[in-house]
Formats: sequence, C-alpha cells, structure tokens
Amino acid sequence: MVKGDTDVLSAVRNLKQQTVRKQNLALDDAADVVMATLDRITPVDTARLLGNVAKSKPRSKKGIRQIDVGYAWKSGSGAAGWRAHFVDTGTIKQRPQNIRIRTEAASIDEVERVMVEHMKVK
Repeated sequence: MVKGDTDVLSAVRNLKQQTVRKQNLALDDAADVVMATLDRITPVDTARLLGNVAKSKPRSKKGIRQIDVGYAWKSGSGAAGWRAHFVDTGTIKQRPQNIRIRTEAASIDEVERVMVEHMKVK
C-alpha cells in the first residue's frame, strides 16, 4: 500500500525500471529474429557479408528504445558493413538486392509476436 508522496515516486521509479528492463529483453529477442532472417537472406557470394551480422545494445534515441541490427562496421575480421549499401542499393554494374527491405518483410510477423509475448502483463 502506497502511503505518501515518496512512496508514490518510489513506486513510479520501480515501474519505470521494470518497464525498461522488459523492453530491453523484448528488443534483444526481436533483434535475434531479425539477425537470423538477415543472415538467411544475405547472398553468400557478395561482398563477404554472410556471417557478418551484428546487433547493438539497447538504447534510447529521442525517447524510444531501440537496437540496431545490420552488418558489422567495426574494423576486425570480416567487418564489411561499409560495403553493405552497395549490395543493398546497387551500383552501375550491379543490380540492387534490397536485402534490408526483404529482411523487414520476412521478419515483421515474428518480431511482432516476440514483442507482444514479452509485453504481456502476467
């Protein structure tokens, strides 16, 4: 039972922390779904992108929790993120493969299911 102002504020802070924790878990699981789809859709022989899928940590951007999923940009073995836009949007000599759009379309239903499952009140 909440009795005073400090109890109310404490309860609100606890609720916010629990919500952020829940969002982070849901985003992480949804990112795993997108990563698997992106890895499946990635062409094997183009720009060494296959097996180079990575995700960021959950963060807030303009008040919205998010995780970025894509090809690794950091230097290191196999980091090919800088080449991905050539494969995705095409060049003069190469037709676009629209990997990002195909990944979004293929994974949206599963991502929504994962997010709903995580956000259900138990």
